[in-house]
This record gives sequence, C-alpha cells and structure tokens, in this order.
Amino acid sequence: MNKRISTVYKRELKALFCSPVGWLFIALNLITVGVCIAILNIKGGYISYEYSLEAASLAFCLTVPLLSTLSLSREGKRTETDILLRYTSSGELTVGKFLAWITVFSAPVSVSACLPPLLGMWGKIYYPAAYMGVAGYALSGLALLALGMYIASAIRRPWLCFAVTALSVILLNVAANLARITAEYNTVAFVICAVVLLALITVALFFYLENTLVAIIFAAVGSVTAVVLTLTDFLAPVMRETLEFISPQHAQYSLIYGTAALEGIVQPLMFCAVFLILTVLRFENRRRKEN
Repeated sequence: MNKRISTVYKRELKALFCSPVGWLFIALNLITVGVCIAILNIKGGYISYEYSLEAASLAFCLTVPLLSTLSLSREGKRTETDILLRYTSSGELTVGKFLAWITVFSAPVSVSACLPPLLGMWGKIYYPAAYMGVAGYALSGLALLALGMYIASAIRRPWLCFAVTALSVILLNVAANLARITAEYNTVAFVICAVVLLALITVALFFYLENTLVAIIFAAVGSVTAVVLTLTDFLAPVMRETLEFISPQHAQYSLIYGTAALEGIVQPLMFCAVFLILTVLRFENRRRKEN
C-alpha cells in the first residue's frame, strides 16, 4: 500500500475508533441484524437467513448517514481533510478514507458471515443462499458507503449532510422496491417512480454543479417530460430498468433470489466506483479553491 494512503487510512481508522462514530456504526448494524434474526428466523420460524439480512439492510438508512456525517463533514473553513489535501493527492485521500470505512463495515459483515453455522445448530439452513445473502448485504453496504462519502465531501454542514445522505439512501431503497412492484406497468406507480428518479438526479446535479437554478430547471422539465411519457406508456419499461440499474438494493435482491447473480455483483461495484471517482473530483475541486 502506498505510504500516503496508509497514513490517511491509519488516521481515519484511529479517528473512527477513538470516538463513538465507528463503535456506534458497528453496534447499530449488529443490533439490527440481531433483531431481524430474532423476529424472522427464531420467532417466525423462517429458515431463510438471507431474508433477515435483506431486512437488516434497512439500517443503512441511518448508519450510512451517521458515518458519513460524523467522519467527513465538519463546520468551519479549515478541516483535517483540507490539511491532508496539501500533502496527498485527491485519489490517495479518497482511497485511504474509504479503506478505513470498509474496515469498520467489515465488523458487522464478518459477524453476519459467522451466524449461519450457529443458526444451523438449531435448524436447517441452506448455506449457499445464506452466504449469497451475506454477499448482497456487504456489496449493498459498500455501494452506499461510497455514496455517503461523496455527499460528505460536497457538504460541510453536518445536519445537511446527514439529511441529504439519509434522503438519498431512502430514495434508493424506495427505487428498488418500486422496480419490483411495478411489473404490471401501473400508471400511478410509474409516476411515483419518475418522481423518485428525478429527485435522485436533481440532488446529484445540485451538489455536483453547485447550481440551484440548473437543478430546479432540470426538475421542472424532467417532471413534465416524465408525466407525458408515462401517460403515453412509453416510459414504463424504461423506468423500471433504470430504477433497477441505479439501486444497490436491487442488486442485493438479485443475489438473494438468484435471479441475476453476476448483475448483483457487478452493479454495486460499478455504483461504488462511480461515486469514488466523483469524490476524487470533489476533493480536487476543494484543493484548487484552497490554492
């Protein structure tokens, strides 16, 4: 590992574990996994461990915004990130911080991977499906962490960072579920889909371009276009495919239900790569402004 990446990684990891941030992130995810297992597998009698992890991934709506807000977003003009940008490249800073986040996230993933054999002691567990569920849980979380890092690199106000990250993760969850329930091409459902998709793109445009007017114009024009295309039944299949493509949760469903295992692996990794590249560009923009 590059020495400067290693330095950033160690500083970030130390900051996460010398404060409640890392421990709180691990605890909340583990508690959610435990509660879902208790309700679905132990009390409910379901043998499908992967369904518990699918339900537990809803905790990302809270834990990812919490981690991104408290570890990257700070009040004030001079931050630790700005100081590190003087001595490292934007890519090295992004990789070092993200590796630290992955290390923290590996704790709940590792515990989740150890649970199927324990549950198998009291009942029958289908291990291939269970570990596909673990893989889906890990990849979905990884993709959302990359999204959280990008948003935190663009916003320095903690409360706003938390709100935008939480909204984005929730919208992606909604997008995945809407894509699953709109197979019959219901017009009302697809208007809702269009609103969700436009909201995601508008938020991305606003924080990438830092131009409120452009974001508002896009939202207005996009809304009118989406309604017209939906009413003409042209947008229905396109909308569903788009929602499935952009949602890491849909990739998790693909792994859990075995419908498209390769897509379930490639899609969240692509999602992760895109937002890490955007984070590098945001850090590079901050470096130029400081100079």
